[in-house]
Amino acid sequence: MRVGAVRVRWLWALLLPVTLTGCAGLPTSGAVHAEQPINNAAAPHVDVQVLGPVDGQSPQDVVNSFLLAGVSLDDDYGVARQYMTATASAKWQPAEGAIITGAGDFRVAAPKSGRVVVSAVQQAVLDTTGHVSARVPGVRFNASFGVTKVRGQWRVSSLPTGFRPWISDANFQQVFTAQRIYYPSASSRVLVPDVQWYPSAGLATAVARAVLAAPPPWLRGVLRTPSQSHIGLAINAVPVDPNTNVASIDLTASAQRADAATRTALWAAMTASLTAMTSNLAVVPSVTRVELTVRGNRLAAPHLPAQPMSAADLGYQVASSPNAALIIRNGSVLTRQRSDASGPLRGSGDTGATPARLPVVGSKFYDLSADASGGAVAALSTDRRSLGVWVGRTLHTVPTFAGNLTRPTFTGTTALLAGISGTPRRGTAASGAGVWAADTTAGSRIGARRLSVPWLGRSVLLALKVSAEGARVAMVVQDDEGRTSVRVAGLLRDARGAPTAIGTPVVMPVGIASISDVAWLDDATLGVLGATAPAKGRARGADQIALVPLSGQPEIVGAPSGVQNVVSGGSGPDDIYVLDHRGSVWTRQGAGWARIPGADDLAAPGT
Repeated sequence: MRVGAVRVRWLWALLLPVTLTGCAGLPTSGAVHAEQPINNAAAPHVDVQVLGPVDGQSPQDVVNSFLLAGVSLDDDYGVARQYMTATASAKWQPAEGAIITGAGDFRVAAPKSGRVVVSAVQQAVLDTTGHVSARVPGVRFNASFGVTKVRGQWRVSSLPTGFRPWISDANFQQVFTAQRIYYPSASSRVLVPDVQWYPSAGLATAVARAVLAAPPPWLRGVLRTPSQSHIGLAINAVPVDPNTNVASIDLTASAQRADAATRTALWAAMTASLTAMTSNLAVVPSVTRVELTVRGNRLAAPHLPAQPMSAADLGYQVASSPNAALIIRNGSVLTRQRSDASGPLRGSGDTGATPARLPVVGSKFYDLSADASGGAVAALSTDRRSLGVWVGRTLHTVPTFAGNLTRPTFTGTTALLAGISGTPRRGTAASGAGVWAADTTAGSRIGARRLSVPWLGRSVLLALKVSAEGARVAMVVQDDEGRTSVRVAGLLRDARGAPTAIGTPVVMPVGIASISDVAWLDDATLGVLGATAPAKGRARGADQIALVPLSGQPEIVGAPSGVQNVVSGGSGPDDIYVLDHRGSVWTRQGAGWARIPGADDLAAPGT
């Protein structure tokens, strides 16, 4: 046996993929169009199987194989336990979640004093709430495992404290699936999505439990959740009738004691979450309807249909993109052009009812934004100290309240934007940084009121965008040392629905530096504009966009040079537009970018 670190080969313990048949378990002129749609569909998924130990394995082989066997969750990690001593297996209570590693990247050192040290690249972590958080790319970590001989064969005798199963990223995508869990908003009848990952086995039960669990901390205060009423599953199982595709959910008695609004919200959240359920395994049944009961009796709720099939049947809407025509600027002229998921721009024209007339925006204003109807348009003055708001074609200028303002973002008829209300002293950090709201329905009396953002401290916001349903805010934050990060938080409102505060945020893993802008690509994905770390002798790296899911690992794509802003219609990762410092607007097309002729600014209404 060689002494020192060795890279163990994947010997007989290779994961064996098996197919799932019955297995349980731009041009320079003219209109812009997509020449080659980007295919974001996942490759067909396969199940994975692992083998148990064979005689004569070395300590390194046993530890390596034990780790590889963590991909199989069957029988409480039954295969992995075969590599352990009886005592170690009895003591092991697998922590929920997993460490997601690089494929085939374990480095196993020769045993020393009865221990084997393994290092791997930690790509991401699946935590106990079903959320995946990416880690710094390429960083390795070490873990030490005890080994001993049992009847002449090496076995794992002890595990690192708080050990979570390790699983390669490729296998994680096969065993776990991302699920949209919907929570009812506390201020409107809309369902707000969160993305959580669960194994396909017992998927309906996991989704139902997630709806009843506490929401992510960064969304607290903006959601109405059943957990506030201490509602749970009476039986930890949610059967799905294979003939009717109805999921039966029996709840604890506290569900019937909840107020009427909570019961209706619970019906809506369960219906949306379980009917949206998807799986990598073909044998997992789809759900077309849910039935909520308490001790076998149907959970009562006001105006409850006999067979509610969607959240809309309960009076709720599922958060989605505004799906409105984009507003394109060419000089002072604004026009509308369609945007959809199948390809960015599809010629000119309007959708739906007769749209509001668009104003003429002079050269004094730039950085456009608009409400969902296009009836209110906002833009910044060239000195970034004034906000202009056009209602119809009438301009109202908001009295100066801050400087260094960010591009506005709309929630309903309210424009939000960040800035700095005081001039920083030389050699000190910026002071007075904050977020302001301007109600565009106030007409000539329009003003800006400051929101409460107590966590901001000495940091400043370089950009912020409200999600389509108005419950969440994505922000680019720069601290007092110049470091940038992307954070998401809940947008808190008063009893009338007016924004009052931004809740405590969570930092999103992005994977790029020098972050300057952010947009919602859809209800659960961010588009983050930044750059690579600069090469030696250069002031700035290459411009890039990170496609960042709320739960998962980011994907990095290139961007045209000199990009300053990112905008999206909200219909997905293909629906991205970028604006550069030369006044050009670009759209993602195939594997590259194409310039939109005659456009020098762009707004996606309702974002």
